[in-house]
Amino acid sequence: ELVVSVHDSVANASIMVEWLPGKLPLSNWTAVPAGAATVIPFSLAGLPPVVHDKVHVHLRRGNEEFDLKKVLFFYRVEAPPKGSHFVQVDYSRRSLLVNGAPLLGSGYYDSQTVGPANLTRQAQAGHTWNMRYLTSNSPKEPHERMPDAFVQDYLDWAHAAGMYIMLDLHSEFEQLVHDPEQKQARSVVQKTVESFRNHPALLGWYICDDCLNMYLWRRGEAHAPDNLYKELKAMDPYHPVIGAVEYWNMDVFTSPEVSYTPLLDVVMIENYVPALGNNAHTNTYPDLGPDGAMQAWPMTWEPIVNCAGPFKVVHLRDDLKWKEKKLLMYSLPWLSAVMGGVPHQLHFRLFPFEPPSHTSSLYEAMMLESGRYSHVARRVRDILLAPPSGVREPVLADAASDMPKSGGCLQCARIWRRPVPGEPAAFCALIVIVNCESKAKARSSRAGCWRCRWILPTLTCMSLEGARRPAGTCFASSERPRCARGVRPRG
Repeated sequence: ELVVSVHDSVANASIMVEWLPGKLPLSNWTAVPAGAATVIPFSLAGLPPVVHDKVHVHLRRGNEEFDLKKVLFFYRVEAPPKGSHFVQVDYSRRSLLVNGAPLLGSGYYDSQTVGPANLTRQAQAGHTWNMRYLTSNSPKEPHERMPDAFVQDYLDWAHAAGMYIMLDLHSEFEQLVHDPEQKQARSVVQKTVESFRNHPALLGWYICDDCLNMYLWRRGEAHAPDNLYKELKAMDPYHPVIGAVEYWNMDVFTSPEVSYTPLLDVVMIENYVPALGNNAHTNTYPDLGPDGAMQAWPMTWEPIVNCAGPFKVVHLRDDLKWKEKKLLMYSLPWLSAVMGGVPHQLHFRLFPFEPPSHTSSLYEAMMLESGRYSHVARRVRDILLAPPSGVREPVLADAASDMPKSGGCLQCARIWRRPVPGEPAAFCALIVIVNCESKAKARSSRAGCWRCRWILPTLTCMSLEGARRPAGTCFASSERPRCARGVRPRG
């Protein structure tokens, strides 16, 4: 299946998928709606069991002979051995499938776990995945890799706790980008992949920090990062390649119009901002903003993981009470879900570089508050990760922030809609509202509740005629709004 999003301005459009090498059509011309995302099925008949190539997606309007083309990577691998552990990228849900089941990911970069109790506490807090640096990230410690015995223990602890792990290889890949003949790094990669690729806690391979700086300057050389990706996929085709990108041009890692091969299967975005309001933007000129950029990317529904830093939005805020700081950290992951359509989180959490005081309590609160987000989000996972409906999705807008000149929404809101099986006229709607922090009291008073920073997930089942379905059909949060003025439905 191919997921296609078509802009409002493209009316009377149709899509066709074609395998590039043999000019083999994989689908017929299929009409697609404007202003909506839809799923286009295509056939694998006639394709070999293993394909590492490209496909063309053609778009035309009406019966025009001229059509637009977009090139996508197309990788097909043999089915994994029966009973083995495997992870797939699910474009229809912008998520990952672990052994066929969708995963809503929440966790953080972990530099400190030393025993099973650490991972058990993370899992109990609500987290579902993690990324443990296997080289120290403390500037006071030597950068030596953890021994294989620790890696085995760490994966075992995670599996016992019910968590999944992005396994760190970024230091070795950085060495290989600089020197592809570096035998020690190559040996570590090969041994690690062969030792742990079948572990049930393995989610994927984490191969780069700050991937733009680490990778792209090597493009075009004899042993470019493209080759490293292919070598890793040859060793393990059943787990995705993951990396964290420090800027918003994420397509350079997944688009054949930029790269010879993919460099990553799943892109994580380093989204470190000093205040919640920094992300409350639509990314439409002149209202540019990080979370809104994730909403605009990509046209092919690739999953994005938000790497936020919840403690960064509160650690210098001496004007906030402790309860307010926790609410801000709880709201930050919801804001990326609202503004970017990105519910997956891997939060920034390293050794206490900053600030020197109160870091331990902030880290503890961050674990608990982002875990609270995960608990609530997973209860409505089927809507947050619902495949596209093929119809225009309704939105919610802050009445004080309809125009881009507003500088971001004061109350950011989103409505997700999922059809009810067997009832064409009915749908379930999830509404999430985040009351964002403002820079000035006078301005925030227009939306009310200057001190109120809350998150309201509510879910109701409705028919197209507006009749409410029986109570208890869908989840309803125990969270209660204290300030809901100014938010109104649109569309």
